[in-house]
Amino acid sequence: LARSYIDYIQKITLQLTFVIIISATIATLVFWRSLSIVMMGIIFGISEKLNDEFQSFTKFINNYKNLFYLF
Repeated sequence: LARSYIDYIQKITLQLTFVIIISATIATLVFWRSLSIVMMGIIFGISEKLNDEFQSFTKFINNYKNLFYLF
């Protein structure tokens, strides 16, 4: 179970890397004059997603340890 969650985190990280590259390319082409504002928005969105995933992972680890101590 833990291995599948780690695989999920790796896949979501790969997807976020792809989104960063595509978003940066589109932002460079479309929003050249306000590029810094657009990039800050993209970085903020990605950091929020990573924060949510890290909190989910932390809850999973804590629950997993509690279940282990129960048995």
